[in-house]
Amino acid sequence: MEKFYESGITFRFSERWKTLKYDEHRFYRYLSGSGFKGVDFIGILDEKTLALIEVKNYKDRYEFDESDPSENIISNPLAYAEQFAHKFNDTFQLIGIIRKYYQRKWWFLQPRKFLLRVIPKHILLRFDWGFWNLVIQLLDEKKEKILIVLWLELNGELEDSKLKSAIDQIHQYLQQHFNSNQMEVVIVNSKNNNLAFEGGPI
Repeated sequence: MEKFYESGITFRFSERWKTLKYDEHRFYRYLSGSGFKGVDFIGILDEKTLALIEVKNYKDRYEFDESDPSENIISNPLAYAEQFAHKFNDTFQLIGIIRKYYQRKWWFLQPRKFLLRVIPKHILLRFDWGFWNLVIQLLDEKKEKILIVLWLELNGELEDSKLKSAIDQIHQYLQQHFNSNQMEVVIVNSKNNNLAFEGGPI
C-alpha cells in the first residue's frame, strides 16, 4: 500500500494502484517554472485506467483566521470549478511535453511497442520510464475512460443542501468542460469514495 501526504490529508492507495505524486516529480519541478500547474497525483488503477487526481481541502484548518474556506467555495462554486479545470488541462499538456521528451529517445521510437507488449505491466510500473510510457499508451489507446478525480474536502457542519448544490455545480462544469466519451469526472472525499484509495487526517 502506497502512502502520501497532501493538503493536511494522509492518502493510502491500495495494491490496485500505481501512483505518482506528480507535483514532487522531477518532470513537474523542471516544468513548473513555465507557469504550468499540475494535479497532485497521477495514478493507474488495475494497470488499465489512467486517473488524474487533484486534492482540495477546504475544511477550516485554521480556526482563528475568522474565515471558512468552505463558505467561499459554496458562494461561488463555478469560479473554483474553472480553477480545477485549469489544473487538469495543464496536466494533459505536461504529459504531452513528457511524451516529446521520450520521443527523443531512440528506444522509445524503435522497440517501445514491443517492450510494452511483452513486459508484464506490473513489472513495467516499477520503473519511472515504464510508468510514463504506460500513461501515454493509455491516453493513445483510449480503451478505458480516463478518470478526472477531484478530492474535495468541505466543512461537514455546513448545510447539506448547500454542500450538495456546490458539488453538483462543480461536477457539471467539469463534465461539460471535459465533454468526451473517453473521460469521466468523479468528485470524492473522506466520507464518499469508492476508488480503492482512502484519505483521512494525518
